[in-house]
Amino acid sequence: MGFEKPPQILNQRNLETNPEVSIRHFKPLEGGRDRFGNRFFKSPELAFTDREGEKSKAGLLLSKTGEEFIKNNPGILRKLEEGLIELEKTADVSEEEREKRFERERKRGGWDMSRKRSIVERVVPADIMEIFSDLYRGVTRNLGDQVRHIKDKAEEKMRVLDIGEGATLSYLFEGAQSRVYVLDIKGDRYIIKVKRGDISDDALREHYAQPYINEMLQLQEMRTDLHDLMEQNHVSLPEFLFTSSEVSCVKFEEGKMVLQHGDYGELIHQLDRKGFNKKVVEYVGEKRRTEPLWSNIIVDREKNDQLKYDNFIFKPDGHLVWIDPLLYYNRELAFSKP
Repeated sequence: MGFEKPPQILNQRNLETNPEVSIRHFKPLEGGRDRFGNRFFKSPELAFTDREGEKSKAGLLLSKTGEEFIKNNPGILRKLEEGLIELEKTADVSEEEREKRFERERKRGGWDMSRKRSIVERVVPADIMEIFSDLYRGVTRNLGDQVRHIKDKAEEKMRVLDIGEGATLSYLFEGAQSRVYVLDIKGDRYIIKVKRGDISDDALREHYAQPYINEMLQLQEMRTDLHDLMEQNHVSLPEFLFTSSEVSCVKFEEGKMVLQHGDYGELIHQLDRKGFNKKVVEYVGEKRRTEPLWSNIIVDREKNDQLKYDNFIFKPDGHLVWIDPLLYYNRELAFSKP
């Protein structure tokens, strides 16, 4: 499979023209694929600066699953690009404008959360909403008006966009480094992350942001190297279809989010008692010491070193999907943990 020109799912606002730069971290074998079966479609001229300040060739890292996805959905990258551009227009709203909207809504007496939630449920598929419902209730109960403000800002941007051929794209939520969307193609769903372009705090960028390409390669290494450990403990990792430095696509995982005091929190404690946490932390620590791809990468844990509950999805078949296992942090803090 080939492309007449490199796909444009590159979020070019964070790229620069630098045709002399080489590709970092992607290690092709004979035939052009790496050991995970990925192919890399490079941009002739564009480059990006990674979290360590090193420049790397921009392009699209495509898994074998991603290749099948593109073959089965002709033109999907172009449609997705156009849809993301359209939805991102409504996402990049200044804080001043958000505050004005907040104040207008407050004066109208608009903080009825039952009404607000009904708005969410009209535009987000029910089973996706179910995953976040417990977390939504718990956070809202603890943070009150502040969370309602944040929730309202998100809902201003939330809508479903028909991108053609039975596919829709809808906004889901906004995190520290990403805006998250759901791509639905005739009932098959995928999570699309786009690096936020409105983060102005340099410290926030330094502590959290890493190119999605790096994340895809890291999790593929974990899945391969820790296959037996994961299988023994009924844990799996997300399946990536493709990434660039600024955009990623993974399969949507059906299930329920795990919460500390919810129905499945004990499963995370069981992993700790079985030594799962310790083995993964040791693995990541060794990778961090020996491979540039893993520089400043740690396992995402609570202060007591317990794995974060809400980084897991409990699937109907009893397996756990560890959707967000790793964290990039600055060098001093990263190496303060084993």
